[in-house]
Amino acid sequence: MVVCDACWLDPGTGKLFLLGIFASLRVSSFPFSCPKLTVYVALTGVHGRTPVKIRLVPVAEEDMLVVETEVEVASDDPLTVMDVPVELLDIVLEEPGEYRFQLWLGKGPGAYCARERRLTVEQLGERDE
Repeated sequence: MVVCDACWLDPGTGKLFLLGIFASLRVSSFPFSCPKLTVYVALTGVHGRTPVKIRLVPVAEEDMLVVETEVEVASDDPLTVMDVPVELLDIVLEEPGEYRFQLWLGKGPGAYCARERRLTVEQLGERDE
């Protein structure tokens, strides 16, 4: 899983470009609003139609959801590597701290968290501005 500003698909080559990769944010004030970011996932082992959900939660309060987006992927060959860029929109982070991007696969009682990626969010100090 990679967190970035955006993904761009080159129409000529079919290559996917990840733009602005990051693992932490340093922001001037809270609440912090982020209109859009992208979580890129390379998936294998998909057979048939599979729901893919990306959730952003604070580490300290995992039950509190910041944002969640679900897409569906499909493949007849579980050996296929699937590029799955998922856009998260209108994100509001209320305070600094540690957050987790979670990758959930499946739906209902069979759904499971396959991966997590941490995001550290810090407030800029006066000396940093």
